[in-house]
Amino acid sequence: MNRRHFLTAATLALGIALAPVFSSTVQAGEHETLSPAAQAWEETGQYMTIDGHRIFYHDVGEGPVILLLHGHPSSSYDWSEVVPTLQEKARVISFDHLGWGLSDKPVRFGYSLMQLADITEKVVAELGVTEAHVVSHDISTSVHTELMARHLEGSLSFTIASNMLLNGSILQWVSNEPDEQNLAQHNETLFEAMRQMEAMGPKLPDTLKAITLGNLSDDRIAMMVELLLREDGLKRLAAQGIYMRDRYVHSERWVGAIEKISPLRIVWASDDPVANIAIGRELAQRAQQASYLEIKGIGHFPNAEAPDEVAKQILIATGLN
Repeated sequence: MNRRHFLTAATLALGIALAPVFSSTVQAGEHETLSPAAQAWEETGQYMTIDGHRIFYHDVGEGPVILLLHGHPSSSYDWSEVVPTLQEKARVISFDHLGWGLSDKPVRFGYSLMQLADITEKVVAELGVTEAHVVSHDISTSVHTELMARHLEGSLSFTIASNMLLNGSILQWVSNEPDEQNLAQHNETLFEAMRQMEAMGPKLPDTLKAITLGNLSDDRIAMMVELLLREDGLKRLAAQGIYMRDRYVHSERWVGAIEKISPLRIVWASDDPVANIAIGRELAQRAQQASYLEIKGIGHFPNAEAPDEVAKQILIATGLN
């Protein structure tokens, strides 16, 4: 695979300005036109095909591999200001899960966390990776814990060199989830949840600003919203909500993996209103072998809200600092 240099924020801004002038070398959604900003973001990455579906990804830098797994309902764009620091010392891979961001958003897909872990393995294999440091956020913390479990049982197709977890509702029963997500967990309220999810588009900017404590610029919020909405993204939210059930069903396997895996670093944004601090502190108590750090004044997307600090912590976790 040909690896591209990841654009810095300044270069990306220039790309946004030039996007209307230069045509994109990678086509956007078949029935949609991306904004100039989203076109510029798309130009920094590439596509691969996994199980007949297009997966958008970045593969930049040289050296030990760092695999970055993004949260819900966003995309690998969350890592865009973290990657430039990391790629100075490592080969950095990030991608949009199937159903998120610029990757395909199929109707005929179950969106279980087990399936997302399967696709993650296929992406890693397609890129020829045999060992990686894995860093995850939000929904991907549970994809990550499934990878941990496979690593521990010897069934994972690559070796995990180190692990770092950012805020995620791994202990689902402790989390503060949005009302729509909670409604989607019960048969009698599922249709109402679907209606609310499909109607929440106009509310998304304010919702994202609230859970990130106003730490993100309007431009970043707008990009997150656009990538979520493309290809009927709101209609996928109910199916994607299966992650909450998965965390209950597989809690013994996944929390058990956290308790056993090493090396492990847990970094928690202490003011996250969703994956609250109680989750991070309980995980730290359960995983006595892990190092633990809290970041103050940061909400639900620490990788986007505090990219310099997150990059620093990743380098510490991987031993590349």
